[in-house]
Amino acid sequence: MVLVKGARVLRALVAVGVLGALVGAPSASGEGEPQPAASQESGSVRLYVLDCGYIFMVDEILEILSLAPDEVPSRDMAVPCYLIEHPRGTLVWDTGLPFAPDAENTLESQLAELGYAFGDITYVAMSHMHGDHAGNANAFKDSIWLAREAEREYAFSGETEGVGWGTPEIYSELENSETIVIEGGDDHDVFGDGRVVIVSTPGHTPGHQVLFVDLAETGPIVLSGDLYHTAPSYELRRVPTFNFDEAQTRASFEKLDAFMEETGAELWIEHDHAHHESLRKAPEYYR
Repeated sequence: MVLVKGARVLRALVAVGVLGALVGAPSASGEGEPQPAASQESGSVRLYVLDCGYIFMVDEILEILSLAPDEVPSRDMAVPCYLIEHPRGTLVWDTGLPFAPDAENTLESQLAELGYAFGDITYVAMSHMHGDHAGNANAFKDSIWLAREAEREYAFSGETEGVGWGTPEIYSELENSETIVIEGGDDHDVFGDGRVVIVSTPGHTPGHQVLFVDLAETGPIVLSGDLYHTAPSYELRRVPTFNFDEAQTRASFEKLDAFMEETGAELWIEHDHAHHESLRKAPEYYR
C-alpha cells in the first residue's frame, strides 16, 4: 500500500480504522433524523443510496454493452452513488455524472440532508474513473482517495480518450489529494474490521474494483461498479466491447462468483434500473 500526499510518495504500513451531482428522482422519506457516523451506536454500519443521475440506453449504448434491444427490460440506466457510515468514518462510493441540467436533488443536497458537507467525508473511492462514476470526484478533494494503483496511473496518463472516460478535468483535483494507493490485486479493508472492503476486479478498466459491505440486518452485499451494467449482463455474461481487457473481465466474473459464494453476499448491480428503483433512498438507509 502506498500513501500519497501531494507530490510526495511514502511507502508505509497504513492502518485504517468514502456529487452538486445529478439528475435523480426525489429521495424517499424515512422516519427519524439521520445521525452522522460519530453519533451512531457502537458497531453500526449504515448504507445510504443516493440518486446521482440516469442514462438512457440508445441503440449505440446497447451495442457497446453487447446487449440486444429485446434483452433489456428497460432502456433506463440508473447512476447511483452511495454513502457508508461507520463508527470510524465515512466513505462515498462512486460520485455520479458530471452534469446536472436543472437538477434539484443534487449530491450536495442529499449529503446535506444527512448532515454532511463534501469536506466532512473521510474517504472517497470510485469503482473506476469513467465519467458516470467519477463525475463529481473533485468535490471530494479534501477527503482521502482510496485509489487502485493501475486505475490512478491510467487516469492521469493522458491516454484515456475513448468510450466512458470523459475528460480528466472531472477528477483532476484528486491528483494532489491525500491518497491511499491500493497495489495490484490487493483487497483493501477500509475501516480495518472487515465490514467494508474494496475488492479488485479489473477488466472493464485497468483498475476496476467492487465494494463489499457487511450489514448487520440486511446482510452482506457487493456494489458492482461496472463489472456488470444490467441484470441481463450478469445473467448472459456479456462483456462490453469497450472494456479494457476481455480476459481480465472474465477472470473477474469468476473471482466475484467465488467471493460471493464464500461470503454469502448479494450482488447489487449499480446501473440496473429495476434494482435501483426497488431500493429505499436516502435519508432512509440499510444497516
